[in-house]
Amino acid sequence: MNIGTWNVQSMSGKIEEITREIKSLNMDIVALTETKRKGNGTQIINDYIHVFTGVAKHEREKRGVSIMIHKRHQNKITDYEAIDENIIRVNLNINQRPVTVLGIYAISDDEPYARKDDFFAKMNEEITKIGNTREIIILGDFNGRVGRKTNNNVVGPHGELSQNDNGDRLIEICESQLLKITNGFYKHKDIHTYTWTQPTRNLKSVIDYVIVRQQTTLQVNDVRAYRGITCGSDHYMVKAKIIFPFRHQPRKQNNECYDNNETLEPKRYNLESLLTESTKHLYQKRLDEKLMNITPNNSVGEVYRNIVDSIQSAAEEAIGLKHRTKSKKVWWNGEIDVLIEKKKNAYKKWLCSKQQQDRDSYLEIKRITRQKVTAAKREIWDKKCQEINSYLGGRKCTESWKFISRVKAPEKFAPGLQLIPLNKWKEYYEKLLTEDRCEYTTRSPTEVNVEGENVIIDKT
Repeated sequence: MNIGTWNVQSMSGKIEEITREIKSLNMDIVALTETKRKGNGTQIINDYIHVFTGVAKHEREKRGVSIMIHKRHQNKITDYEAIDENIIRVNLNINQRPVTVLGIYAISDDEPYARKDDFFAKMNEEITKIGNTREIIILGDFNGRVGRKTNNNVVGPHGELSQNDNGDRLIEICESQLLKITNGFYKHKDIHTYTWTQPTRNLKSVIDYVIVRQQTTLQVNDVRAYRGITCGSDHYMVKAKIIFPFRHQPRKQNNECYDNNETLEPKRYNLESLLTESTKHLYQKRLDEKLMNITPNNSVGEVYRNIVDSIQSAAEEAIGLKHRTKSKKVWWNGEIDVLIEKKKNAYKKWLCSKQQQDRDSYLEIKRITRQKVTAAKREIWDKKCQEINSYLGGRKCTESWKFISRVKAPEKFAPGLQLIPLNKWKEYYEKLLTEDRCEYTTRSPTEVNVEGENVIIDKT
């Protein structure tokens, strides 16, 4: 899997470009830092699941960290937690192996020591909570320079020379938690080692890292910076190639008379419709009718097959299947595609030549692209608003509602990753298994005559 980190310096107006760039590198998991997103939650953006956290919605946009996971790994996600605007955690199960991915955006090295003490103490606490039974992958911008060391288990020999206070604190945590900062263990050219540059002041450093355990079953093959992708940030994408060996589990002895290896055809049901009471009641009624076909004479295999068929057929009849919808920005057009490509080529040209003229050309095309994107958004929304106003109440009223539904579709089908915490399972199942349908809860009591006296027996 290709796993990395990238400081994007705000996602506002750049989300399409960011996803296109990380897809061009075939990234599976990417931690994005300094996203400047408010609140926390999940959403689907093109081919990626975006799990994000940031400051409260009433605060000014700042900081923020998120994790982008390719949709092909959606079934590997078990849960996530947005800890604060600097730390986010996602738990996955990859090849029968529990893995925790931590996204970190550390505070600046210029912050007061008291604030840095609090941040790194919290970071150390979150790592300790993970325990020793899970693999750990820590990604992010740590604003720390760890230098280079030989014959060291934490820092490799191929990093930069300088160190700072944040770097010393990070090394201390890694030593106590038996972690390894992988960047310095792979020899590359300087242009593929430094993760942040500022050409105007001739500054460069390594502050974005991929960190794993020192004793790990994961195979980290390479870690390096990629300069060829851009989103207007002065940080480079750091990409690590990591192999997750499959953990073979012993097969359980099973004497059941049906095939336990039977695979079920995956289907996407329209589960949102179950929020409507009438649909929910219809599904329960259909399922009750179909389960009546099971008799005591059936074998175990036949009972199992009948239960599966009953659940699937009742769901198809009552709630229907969900059709996949492609997320498409209505304002995106061919002209913007051309400008994005020109901007990328100008950026690569400047990286190769380092000429001031090429840098000015890159900044100019970058400014023009930003203006065109803003203008395209305004133009398309003004046009669509006028169309909707003219169609509503007329013969083309349905066209307006189709457009509104299409625009809302990506949010409607956002992944529901708010999973049930372990301490809530008992409460969840008590509520789930409590029969509250009116036909079962409103039974009338029965009167019984016992030795001349009427006794009322409540059958509920």
